Amino acid sequence: MRVVSASKGCVRWEIEVKGRAAHSSRPEEGIDAIAIGADLVRHLRDVFAPRLAVRSHPLLGQPSLVCSLIQGGEGINTVPARCSLKFDRRTLPSETSLEAWSEIDGEVRRFAAGSIAAPP
Repeated sequence: MRVVSASKGCVRWEIEVKGRAAHSSRPEEGIDAIAIGADLVRHLRDVFAPRLAVRSHPLLGQPSLVCSLIQGGEGINTVPARCSLKFDRRTLPSETSLEAWSEIDGEVRRFAAGSIAAPP
């Protein structure tokens, strides 16, 4: 047993991306939830993660964000109508869980507002 003088915290959540199913022979009639989910993960990696990288703790290093599970699709010949993304965010002692959640919630809302066209 060792005495621990600092520890990262943890906030986890799931995002459900909803699209519209269509037959894969007519993909223009659907909205690909997996593609939107992949774009969101890329956005968080490219835009949000660098903001975390500038934060540091002398014993713990940097906070982190990992998309640890992705599930989606209904069949091989269908444009996927849903995609589930599960995230693990490790916080530093200077961050509260609510602050970490609010920060990511705001970023996901900004992504959604700028990236997803309303279905016809």
